[in-house]
Amino acid sequence: MKKTKDILVMAAALFAAFSMTSCIKEKLAEEAAAGKADITINVGSRTSDTDNSEVKSNEAIQTLRLILVQEGKTVVNSLYDYSGEENVLNKSIHILNLKSVATAFYAVVNEKGVVQNFDIAFPVGENFDETIFRQAQLASMDEVEKALPMAGSAYKETLEDGDDISIPVTRAVARIDLKVINKTGAALEVNKINFGKFFPDKGFLVENQGTPDTSSPSFQENQTIATNGSHEFTYYLYESLQGESYMVGMDGSTHYDLASIIDKATMKQVTSLPRNTILKVNANANPTGWELQCNVLPWEKDEVNVDFKDELSYVSAGWDKNTILGMLEGNVVHVDSNKEALLTFIIQTPNTATWKAQLEGDQEAMKAFEFVDGVNSGSVHYDESGTPLPQELRIRISEDYIESQDEHQVTLKVFAEIGGKEYELDLTNTSNEPQKPDEGQIVNRYTLLQKK
Repeated sequence: MKKTKDILVMAAALFAAFSMTSCIKEKLAEEAAAGKADITINVGSRTSDTDNSEVKSNEAIQTLRLILVQEGKTVVNSLYDYSGEENVLNKSIHILNLKSVATAFYAVVNEKGVVQNFDIAFPVGENFDETIFRQAQLASMDEVEKALPMAGSAYKETLEDGDDISIPVTRAVARIDLKVINKTGAALEVNKINFGKFFPDKGFLVENQGTPDTSSPSFQENQTIATNGSHEFTYYLYESLQGESYMVGMDGSTHYDLASIIDKATMKQVTSLPRNTILKVNANANPTGWELQCNVLPWEKDEVNVDFKDELSYVSAGWDKNTILGMLEGNVVHVDSNKEALLTFIIQTPNTATWKAQLEGDQEAMKAFEFVDGVNSGSVHYDESGTPLPQELRIRISEDYIESQDEHQVTLKVFAEIGGKEYELDLTNTSNEPQKPDEGQIVNRYTLLQKK
């Protein structure tokens, strides 16, 4: 009888094991049918590699929150801590066994500077509310400055095993770099930096909500700058889009009144400081006042260092061969009566330089040529990465001289002006090597020829 009972127990156990194995096989089959994917998520605060020693520690990744959403629900909500590492700029996270369906990715860097509990707001398995995510408010600037918050998102229609997902994150604040250069002839004490009324009283992680109030802050400093020396002050502020007066002043051994911040790339007053931008101000502190040289630039990994030196540097691309009949010996340009002759050059530094062109010749020859649309001058402009843009000078044969059988020649001169002083440019040198004016050097010029 005992033997029969043992046999029955063993049979029941085998049946249970077989049933469990069948369930596991069915589950695996279902998962295979649904599709699973192991993926890598790359989060970066910049776009390319750089020397980490150059990165401010509060601008690096100290913590990283990853939230993944599938079918409207949060499926991953994880926090990674890198506070023990130095100057982390990029991180790769491996996530396993995700469903191969449409997925939204959200990243939050340095969440301590955000007024939001992300664990409570976006629990795994519950519906994800993107509006709550986008409207998260930043903490006080004192907290934000300790570790700058950043956020980003990405989306993929279908996940595949081995996918590599990139989430570029954007800083939620702007930065001001004020470099004071002491030109007073003596040591310069700096006790206070004053700004106009453009610092918002609140900011948001992803997008601004409403219209924040603005204030005119003053920052206490205790810095002495040696004669001809310099010191850079750095300040952070919430995204500023509606300030009343973008100005800066300074107090110390010399008082400097608030002065307008003019963007030298556009020659217009700065009227906004969007998130993820840097306002770079070089201030020459003179005995009687100061001169500001300013640019608003993207806050990229390879931060743009605009050269504010009063040293002229330029390169010439010469004439577009498709717009002229040809180049003759002695830098003579045979101008096509039916085309606009195009000369291109780039003024690399300084960003405050302006240029102008003029033609010289006898009275009749001067009538035969003209600058297209009367444009014979310009100033230095930069693209969004801080690279100086090419300058274009266009010249054509005047309408009354297109059919002229006479020959006319004029000399083209191009000058750059820096701080009231003019330097003539030698645009005949097209070696792509940066050129600098040298006192007493011979400047070669182009001769423009109109000839049938």
